[in-house]
Amino acid sequence: MKSLVVSMIAFVLVVSCQTSSSKVETNAKKQIAENSNIEKSDIKSTSIRKIDFQNFTFPWTKTFGGKEKNFTLKNGIAELADERNLSFKSLSYVDAADDYDEQALVSIIIDDGNATYEMLYVFAIENGKPTLLESFEFGEDNIFFGTAFVAHGELVIETYHQLSGDAECCPSVIEIAYYKWQKDKFVLQGGPQRTANGYVERMKKERKNK
Repeated sequence: MKSLVVSMIAFVLVVSCQTSSSKVETNAKKQIAENSNIEKSDIKSTSIRKIDFQNFTFPWTKTFGGKEKNFTLKNGIAELADERNLSFKSLSYVDAADDYDEQALVSIIIDDGNATYEMLYVFAIENGKPTLLESFEFGEDNIFFGTAFVAHGELVIETYHQLSGDAECCPSVIEIAYYKWQKDKFVLQGGPQRTANGYVERMKKERKNK
């Protein structure tokens, strides 16, 4: 009889331990899942790569917007009431602020039917939202945007300058400007450097040799 009682007590203890262990495992798995969801949420709110800039509301640059404060691209396009058309051109990710975080360089083209202009935006994620750090505009005074990239912790912007006598297709001068992020803005480092457009120079030589 005593043997039977001991066996029953041992059985109850084993079942109790297994149930307790199962609850611990379930709670542990639940906690891991919750932590995983928190991590995924943090990634979504802090990554500039999650922002869809082809469906996005941009602030106008200093002179191109007129009285309007912003415009909205839908599927990379916006048609304005004044017959200007805007279109998404390019997007790249860089560390333009030299802070070990990524920023987005977004280029938008404006076509008014007579000429094209271009706006370059630098966006970062701040407090979980895309925030404009700086914007640049090109197309006026025969200055056209070429490319933008980061080198040695500085934002490098190359522009094409069309001088008097240049063919419409081929500006003869390339200007290279270097910007450093300081406190809350990009500051031009020294004067921009100018160099001859190698393509135009080569075309001139080839014409002379014919």
